[in-house]
Amino acid sequence: MKQLIVSVLFFNAIPAFAQVQQHQITIYEHKKHDSTSRFINAMEAGQRARYYREQMELIELQKTAYSLQLRQAEFDQKERERAARLAAARAPATAQPQTAQVITAAQQAEIVERTNIELALFTAKYPDWKTIEKEMMHFASRLEPKNMSEQEYLEVLYVLAKSFFKK
Repeated sequence: MKQLIVSVLFFNAIPAFAQVQQHQITIYEHKKHDSTSRFINAMEAGQRARYYREQMELIELQKTAYSLQLRQAEFDQKERERAARLAAARAPATAQPQTAQVITAAQQAEIVERTNIELALFTAKYPDWKTIEKEMMHFASRLEPKNMSEQEYLEVLYVLAKSFFKK
């Protein structure tokens, strides 16, 4: 232990009567073997251990995030490859040039005759269809007759044109 003598000025209410008093202050030196230094060393060691543990947790989190990013990148790559394969599989079916069908005069006459019969039947059922024929053609350019007969298709066009283009 060392003792240090410090001079401290204490001022009274009147500065002219300032007095100097001497006080003795004992200063303890930290030695490696005293209990205070051991306590401080243990606290510092605990702080270092917590710091290193937190650093390891951070590294583990970074590894997890990186592995998730890799998985996502692999998934995206597989998805792009699958979409490319699907597009490639669809492309030949749609890209093949359609061969022009050669219709003979007899076939053409049969088509015209069937069309005239269908239109005659439709005119018998809906005599005013010729007044909205232009509107029916508007919908015919947008709708395909999937799974419908000619009469059903004409009726759908008629109802749509009648309801949308009321005169």
